[in-house]
Amino acid sequence: MKKILFYIPLFIIQISFAQESQEPPRWVKKGIVTFLVNQSAFDNWIAGGTSNFSGTIGINFDLNYQKNDWTWDNKLLANFGLTKIKNQDVQKSSDILEWNSVVGKKASNDWYYSAFLNFKTQFAGDLNGEREDLTKFFSPAYIQFGPGMLWKKSDNLKVNIAPLTSRFIIVDSSLTLANNAYFGV
Repeated sequence: MKKILFYIPLFIIQISFAQESQEPPRWVKKGIVTFLVNQSAFDNWIAGGTSNFSGTIGINFDLNYQKNDWTWDNKLLANFGLTKIKNQDVQKSSDILEWNSVVGKKASNDWYYSAFLNFKTQFAGDLNGEREDLTKFFSPAYIQFGPGMLWKKSDNLKVNIAPLTSRFIIVDSSLTLANNAYFGV
């Protein structure tokens, strides 16, 4: 009886190791959300300094697909921060929304025929000293895309070469004046 009780767990363990291996997932997701708060307070400080308070939230998210000869890598970067300096209005310290996407079809070992898309804008508008709008959400917005070649050694080591790239800049017409150049437009 003791031998049977000894061999049953060994048999169960052996069966669990003998199972078929599963196919690796096609979609791989990873990301991080950060939240940063900072405060500096100065009182009778001889060397200088100004009391301030700031906060920033950031998102860095990857969504990658791999199947047979195809690869598709996506990255979302979002960051927004505000700063309040003593005796001044609240100001933006960080403001970006960016999405990068590269799709590739295997050409040889580490090389892929590729197409990429890059979209970049901001969350909130910006004001000048007279409280006039300088920018708004989606104004400016930068869109770039084009074909190329992707060298991809791993998910962490890749370079996309795209010599035939198109670039579009979208700006609200209320933020442009005749004979002035804004955001490269």
